[in-house]
Amino acid sequence: MKVKPRHFPHPVLSFFSDDFNESTFDAKVEPIISENSFEFLIDFNLNNQDLRKIIAEEKAKFMVHIECVKTWVRLAEKTSNSSIEVSVPAEKLHDRADVCVFVVADQDIPRYRNDCFHPDFEGEFFQIKKGDILAVGPEISVNLEKKPLEKINSIFQLVKDPTYKEGDMSVNVESEKITVLLSIATHSKYQQLIRDPNLIPVFHTMIAVPALVYALSYIKETFECQRDLEELTSYSWYKSISRRLEEMNIDIENTGSLEDPVSLAVKLVNKPMVKAIKAIEKYTEEH
Repeated sequence: MKVKPRHFPHPVLSFFSDDFNESTFDAKVEPIISENSFEFLIDFNLNNQDLRKIIAEEKAKFMVHIECVKTWVRLAEKTSNSSIEVSVPAEKLHDRADVCVFVVADQDIPRYRNDCFHPDFEGEFFQIKKGDILAVGPEISVNLEKKPLEKINSIFQLVKDPTYKEGDMSVNVESEKITVLLSIATHSKYQQLIRDPNLIPVFHTMIAVPALVYALSYIKETFECQRDLEELTSYSWYKSISRRLEEMNIDIENTGSLEDPVSLAVKLVNKPMVKAIKAIEKYTEEH
């Protein structure tokens, strides 16, 4: 939701108008990023005595609106308190969230006035309906970038193998990056379609997850057999996965923790199936 300058039928405290004197409204937003959710701690900062009074009288409330342009998720929460904590499941937001704050009427206010109105409104009263906006804060963009493995392209490389038939695929982990081998035809189609960023989650599901399953199984087998450990632990892709698992409190050298590589791979790529389904739904709607 982009906050754009607009005209209201009544004075609104905002950063884009001079309807009010000696008054301000904004908020401090602190995001807390965890494995399964995003927590937003919002502190409202309202410098206007009359607006604070009608909030205390429960005629109006603070409202926070959170929107993600990548997942199209929108949500709004209201409170009478000067702060609020909003929790959003991790799969509902991606990369960035736009946070907007408002003061909105929580009931009809028949004769609304404010001592800080611009002199042009001196002596005037306004008819306010429930849901009308009384104050608008500046939009705040919150970066929701996650851990290094989110930048999944950094540990993978796709290579053409002329001996492969269309649809063939294999994985080689004995190099700095996890190498996915594809036929020339499949590789060519991938290069064409990956230009659409909306389709990236689909390819993560099709290619990255099975390649990670293979890599995790390879790690487990190598530690169990205690062979080629020095070579394995020198690979960049191994170090990246090891760091991410450590952040998830998973000991990569404990092979028991790698018993379910499919579930673990899905977590490492941050549940790509959900994003892939949304991407396919959007693609279907547009074509």
